[in-house]
Amino acid sequence: GPGYGTVLEAGGHTPIYVTASQATDVGFLSALDVLIISRRAGTPELKTYVETGGSLITEWSATDWALNEGDLLSGDAQVGFDTSTYIGTGTPITFTSAGLAAGLGAGLANSFADEGATQFFWPVANLGADVQVLATRDGNEPVIISGDSGAGQVLIMAHDWNDRDYDP
Repeated sequence: GPGYGTVLEAGGHTPIYVTASQATDVGFLSALDVLIISRRAGTPELKTYVETGGSLITEWSATDWALNEGDLLSGDAQVGFDTSTYIGTGTPITFTSAGLAAGLGAGLANSFADEGATQFFWPVANLGADVQVLATRDGNEPVIISGDSGAGQVLIMAHDWNDRDYDP
């Protein structure tokens, strides 16, 4: 399956890879439309970027930073990786009505499964009333959530969507 760069380019966007030093440069970050972090922790500067109007998308283990350390949305994520995050290859994700309204299911079956891209899930819990659940697994276990953080927006994909191609 395609990675982030391929998908973004197909949609007419110009993806760039943000280096570690750029991720701590508030001036650089403020010029970005959307920032995606995958499988790594954020920085205090990324938190500032979001809270002052930036848009952030996180994938899989970046869920831990966004909810626990960055405190960008009201909720908790499991701390650290263990084998309990493996649920099963091809686990279906079901978009909620809010997720469908946001366009997340465009072109996909509902429920959606993608072999190795829907097998690991970062558990989230204790979501605040201001957090919107956009997709679930196994009935009502949240998988994709969103909400406002300061003047910015956050979309958390608590599954391993980009499990194949890591193109920037």
